[in-house]
Amino acid sequence: MPILFGSTGRHHFEKAMRSYKKYCLSINTEKFNLETFSASGFIHKISDNIHRNQLKTLISANERCILTFSCQYLWHKAIEKKCFFRKGQQSYITSKATVLFTNKALLIARDGLEASVGNCIDVLNVPLDKVNSFFVSEEKTDQATIYKLKINFTKGLGSEVLDISLMSLDENVGIFINSIHSPARFF
Repeated sequence: MPILFGSTGRHHFEKAMRSYKKYCLSINTEKFNLETFSASGFIHKISDNIHRNQLKTLISANERCILTFSCQYLWHKAIEKKCFFRKGQQSYITSKATVLFTNKALLIARDGLEASVGNCIDVLNVPLDKVNSFFVSEEKTDQATIYKLKINFTKGLGSEVLDISLMSLDENVGIFINSIHSPARFF
């Protein structure tokens, strides 16, 4: 859902999101031996000011932060056709993104494609109590490593699978992701 910075009523959406997440089930962080932090002590780790401000307004009371990192959100893959003398090349349409993983949701703030940078932030909120399992895979290409996150939702939701592709992850994040056994079931 794109959130325009000057839009009227944005605070109503943020309040509704926080109220919803306040009553969601949370991850059993002790079972997975995950260290959690309060939002006020953790949110400063987000380097992008615009993303930080957007994510901060969506964190509910008693929500605990687990992990955050900056990356590139992969929107599309474009393939340039082969010519006689050279190979076909792949290029990726990406935008800057910040991922925030809490005990209640996976939040991804990403710069919108249609608007100029700084005018539109697209925030993806995946409440974890609606997630049945998730799988993390790694795909290496000549130019980059793409991390694919496949989220399977509980039955009864319209789209039961969500695929997210990210690039340019920090090495420490890759180690963290690989330490959670896949498929993960948190509840």
